[in-house]
Amino acid sequence: MDRMLAEIRQALQRRWMDSLRARLALWPTSPVPALDAALKSISHPTWKVVYQPPPLGAAAPSSPPNSDI
Repeated sequence: MDRMLAEIRQALQRRWMDSLRARLALWPTSPVPALDAALKSISHPTWKVVYQPPPLGAAAPSSPPNSDI
């Protein structure tokens, strides 16, 4: 059961990061504070999003497309 939950969490985390990168490609900021913080966290990897725990066993997110980072 724990393994299944970990796999689901990892799949959801990948989906979230893919969606976030796609949103970042459209526009780098948001008037919604939580989304804006999440966008900044992937466009500036040294910033941390405090409301989102790190994924279990997942690698760090890669740089967003068209990024100088």
